Amino acid sequence: MLTAEIRNSRTVRALNLIFEHSSSNMDYIHVGAIWVTLAKMESGKDPTGKEILLMKLQALTEQHLSSMEVRELINVVNAMATLGFDRDTTLDEKLVEDVITHTKTKVNDMSSQGVANLMRALAKMRVEVDITLQSAIQRRAVAIAPDFKKQEVANLMWALASMGGKIDSALTASMQRRALDLASEFNPQEITNVMWALVKMALIADQALIAALQSRAAALADTFNAQDVINFFWALGRMGIKAKGADEALLSALQRRAIDVVVGFNAYSITNLTQSLVLIGVKVDAELLAVLQRRAVVLVDKFEPQGVVNLIGALGKMGAEADVELLVAMQRRAVALVDHFKPQGIANLLWALANKDADIEVALLAAMQRRALELAGEFNAMDTSNMLWALAKVGEGVDEELLAALQRQAKTQTDRFRARDVIAVMWALAKLGLKVDEAFLSSMQRRALEFSSEFKAFEVTSLTWALATMNAEVDAELLAALQRRAVALVDKINPRGITALIESLRKLGVEADAELLAATSDSGTRES
Repeated sequence: MLTAEIRNSRTVRALNLIFEHSSSNMDYIHVGAIWVTLAKMESGKDPTGKEILLMKLQALTEQHLSSMEVRELINVVNAMATLGFDRDTTLDEKLVEDVITHTKTKVNDMSSQGVANLMRALAKMRVEVDITLQSAIQRRAVAIAPDFKKQEVANLMWALASMGGKIDSALTASMQRRALDLASEFNPQEITNVMWALVKMALIADQALIAALQSRAAALADTFNAQDVINFFWALGRMGIKAKGADEALLSALQRRAIDVVVGFNAYSITNLTQSLVLIGVKVDAELLAVLQRRAVVLVDKFEPQGVVNLIGALGKMGAEADVELLVAMQRRAVALVDHFKPQGIANLLWALANKDADIEVALLAAMQRRALELAGEFNAMDTSNMLWALAKVGEGVDEELLAALQRQAKTQTDRFRARDVIAVMWALAKLGLKVDEAFLSSMQRRALEFSSEFKAFEVTSLTWALATMNAEVDAELLAALQRRAVALVDKINPRGITALIESLRKLGVEADAELLAATSDSGTRES
């Protein structure tokens, strides 16, 4: 009777009255029922009454803890996990620790539901769980794996991924097998939880399971909510599943569903989805692209610096034509947030806009250059190369003081430049017509020589053009290596590029290698 009264209570005041009149008659079952009922109540209602109730409830819990059975223990931990996110709630950390510790004695009595609920609660609480308890729970899960129901599988895998730490390979294998058995029954959230967990745990996923999850997702695509859509595409992208390896009907159906639920997307969701679509390499539905951009404009004031950068970058990688209204809105948002930008964000934003040949607003260019000058000493090698390349591509309105600072930074980073960085920096310096001291130029050429066998066709022609444009004294070994690389890649260089390459070599006072000229002749024959 008392348990039913507790469970039927709808307010904190009602629970306090029950506690006041009946606490002396309560046992551990009643304690567990109060925790569960309190956790279900709306946050923010009667915070003073809740605090009073919690003080009394936690004291009573400590009193009955040693007699609690596994069901009540798990209910208490679950309630604590829920209440722990309520700003009106203050939990006794020692009691939380005592309750969790006491569950060790009950692990072998836990059902599949108990294991899943306990692990999910521990993950939500973000507490450091004793390794012996984790190991015991994992062993129990393996022992009763065939008993797990679909929601329990999804919740346990989500919890394991969220908690991190060492995970028994026998457990992940058994849960994947069980997930495969139940995949045809999963709802959208269970599908995405399992997919997310596989990614976060960096597991070599069972391909039959992935195929089954995709098949189930395709069948349920029309029931996915906004978060389900985002999470599923995120998981596919991070699994390295490319469009050709994914279910084509599924990708199409989920893109259509994304259009239907776009009003449920926040700023983070939009950048997350666009980046995932890039990773998958899927052909993006034109209508989806349009509605995502319109939604981004509506939410522009919610974008953080990284979100602005990631969205513009993803649109560029898609090869999509960005909406003019979106580009203007995002640039203005970036100006408003400029003091929160870090070097990588500054360089990547300008690089993405320049790479798209977008109209960069004067205010944005000025703001980003000012911020870059403040942070120039913090730019890493990639940031420096991206920034110099972007400024060279823009061409006009470039701050000379910033260019000097970036050159100084580049001089300290030569040995950290990758092949693409070497090309970008040398091309930018030449394009901007900057004077480069001999020591720096020499070190850049040595670095280029190290990468010469890796250069792509356009990198060979770009670097040779840059050296010629700067009237540089070029290392003979580098020139020879560039010519050898050009011959090896001649089938990838168009006739115009070959002509430009030979002209650059001529400006450097070097006759093109006979083998290169022969290859040029062959290329011309093929072209004709």
